[in-house]
Amino acid sequence: MFKLILLLAIVSLLLTASAWAVDDPKAQPGPDEPAAPHPQVVAAVTGPLNQVKPFTPALSIDAQQFNRDRHVPMINATAPWGPTQFVPMEVPEYVHGYTGEKRPGAFLFAGRSLKTAADIGGVRYASKTPPKWAPNVAGGLSVDNELEGDLVMRFRVIPHDRMIEIRVGLTNGGKLPVKGVWTQLCSKSYGLEGLTRRHVDSSWMLIGGELVTWSVTGQDLDWLKAHLKPGKDDEYKDSNFFMAHLGAGPIAGKLEFQKSGSGIFTLGKRIDVPAIAKLDAEKKRGLIVYSPSADKIFYNVLQPCFHADPQIGTVLPGATCWSQTYIIYFQGDAKAMMNALSAAHRQITAPPAPTSQPDQSAQPPGQPATPPAPAATTPQVPTPQPGNQESAQ
Repeated sequence: MFKLILLLAIVSLLLTASAWAVDDPKAQPGPDEPAAPHPQVVAAVTGPLNQVKPFTPALSIDAQQFNRDRHVPMINATAPWGPTQFVPMEVPEYVHGYTGEKRPGAFLFAGRSLKTAADIGGVRYASKTPPKWAPNVAGGLSVDNELEGDLVMRFRVIPHDRMIEIRVGLTNGGKLPVKGVWTQLCSKSYGLEGLTRRHVDSSWMLIGGELVTWSVTGQDLDWLKAHLKPGKDDEYKDSNFFMAHLGAGPIAGKLEFQKSGSGIFTLGKRIDVPAIAKLDAEKKRGLIVYSPSADKIFYNVLQPCFHADPQIGTVLPGATCWSQTYIIYFQGDAKAMMNALSAAHRQITAPPAPTSQPDQSAQPPGQPATPPAPAATTPQVPTPQPGNQESAQ
């Protein structure tokens, strides 16, 4: 099965190679776009803790995935562990706005399995035209997706030494603020040898400075067995979500089930840093996904996929706000690396030093400042509540 997946990926790469002519115009940075990755992350990734040799991944669009799902591309990145190994990343294509109370805000989502906005009580801000990806001046891929509602979603997938940076921006061209914006970015490991195991205990997090997995609290995981495909011991017939939250204070561990029967598991401990590691059996090699603005991590056994979904916050009329997320190729002492990212996270999210003219913007940690709000009234806008097979709150 693994060889078949790799063969399909190679064919896909060949199909897309001709789509990028050498004289294609390079996409320019968007409004207020970050100029570079966080230096604290760069220092951790390229420092002595990471034994992966210097390596800059190559990117391509999975043509078969793109054609099948139209607006939902799968971006593939090469990996340092072999010429046929790759990392698939799913990128959103539209915004939903909702009136639900479960999680207020706008939701940027790659919704292959979403039926219609009416199914989940929301308003879909769909693409006016199919978005077109292009090479950018940073050496990666870019798309600016113009949506209904005077919104523009901006995505940048940029390769760096031993990591991939994903920038997500939202430009609000309307007259009302868009509040609570967050993005679901889906990283998958089925293209990497040794990282195809689906069970949730193949992913790791940092709690109290220790590298732990989802069984750390003693919460029951045996319920997952009922979701296995017949005759399989590590392939699941549906999505089951595992979430661990950042923040302070106690948190109750719980298990809930959606109408579809999928489980939503909440860990009864808080994580040190919004980073999740997908590691091999020896815990010495794998991928780490980290976002400075995320408030939780989550894992889905079906794909398998793993997330540290970034938050953009409130986007005022006329403003563009961004988030940055990192997919890190790692080899070495995973506990030490996660602690290094935790230290970097504390630096990135530390309050700025007082100045004579304090910044009054209210963006999530690690985000560019937003221009002051205009002196107009700012009534509430619809706020979203995902209701999708891939999404979990």
